[in-house]
Amino acid sequence: MPDSPDDIINNIMVRPGGPLIARGNVEVLDSEGQVLFSGDDVALCRCGASSNKPFCDGSHKGSGFTDSAQFNDQKTEELQGTGKLIIQCRKNAMLLAKGPMK
Repeated sequence: MPDSPDDIINNIMVRPGGPLIARGNVEVLDSEGQVLFSGDDVALCRCGASSNKPFCDGSHKGSGFTDSAQFNDQKTEELQGTGKLIIQCRKNAMLLAKGPMK
């Protein structure tokens, strides 16, 4: 068991037909750098239909969004270490993750 939040291994997983799930020592920032979420488990929208973006509200279930969550290059990237995983929203665009993660 980790001794502190800084010892937690952060993970980002892609759910088939659903959200990104970030677990660990996670902080989500808006495009201006303001903290939207700080905690250990968050679901982030991938379908674009959520009324609570960047967070998933389950809208993918009725939006027709489908995705196998498979990557063509089969690459798994792991940034070693522990500490905070920062996920920042880009204006009208993607999410950018910085920090140790698996």
